[in-house]
Amino acid sequence: QADDGGLRFDVAKKTASGLTVSANSSSIYERGNRRGTFQALNSTWTQIFELKAEHHLLQGRGTQINRIPIVLARLNEDISLTGFEIAVRNALLDVENTYWDLHYAYRSLEAAKEGSNAAQWAWQKIQARREGAVDPADAEAQARSQYWSFRARTQAAQQNVFELESRLRFLMGIAPTDGRLIRPIDEPTVAKVEFDWTAANCEALVRRAELRQQKWQLKQRELELIAARNRLLPVLDVGAAYRWLGVGDELLNADRNGINFPLANSTAWDELTEGNFQEFDLFF
Repeated sequence: QADDGGLRFDVAKKTASGLTVSANSSSIYERGNRRGTFQALNSTWTQIFELKAEHHLLQGRGTQINRIPIVLARLNEDISLTGFEIAVRNALLDVENTYWDLHYAYRSLEAAKEGSNAAQWAWQKIQARREGAVDPADAEAQARSQYWSFRARTQAAQQNVFELESRLRFLMGIAPTDGRLIRPIDEPTVAKVEFDWTAANCEALVRRAELRQQKWQLKQRELELIAARNRLLPVLDVGAAYRWLGVGDELLNADRNGINFPLANSTAWDELTEGNFQEFDLFF
């Protein structure tokens, strides 16, 4: 019958080249009913302190391989930020396009109103001439039909204005109804604009968010390919470890008593610091 327990502390650091340096401390407690040659005391403490260095020779070797996870995390962050930038740009573009669509809708409404007024005036004139037996009845019917057609266009243009105004309010975060009607005041430029294709192309290659996002995604795939090729290599490591050991009836005391295992009241930490029991490993 035995009761075992313990505590272990580890501190490790992996360098960019693939070297891992670590230090650990293990405190192991054992208590049981084995006597004689199997167990000198009712309970014992074993204290181990170890320093270890391990380096990868094939798989996991090299600064580029060990920095790939960090670079990939940074690229993922950049891609997310670019996605947010694209969303903001598209939102602003939607506001600007809707603004000019609303401007065009007002111009179309004005044109429809002018056409409706002209058609009404022509209808009234032909109707008066028909009453005087000057124009035939079919002319009056044609003018009346044309007037109602222009009136329907005016109502459709008015409905289009309301719909675009409501959409612009939604994009700008304004209340759907507040007793006012938004009307654009800026006029589109009528000056001739000539674009420099070379300059515009260079600017797009630098500032276009989708292109930057694709470049980063391509870089991600390149790094993932390098990491995958490295994982095809066999695992071949070289390293060394050095440790100090101590065993005692107690783990530690405030004062050194000079008593060593297997005597009672011996202390594991005292025996460890005396350096009588040391080990080293070289592995490949």
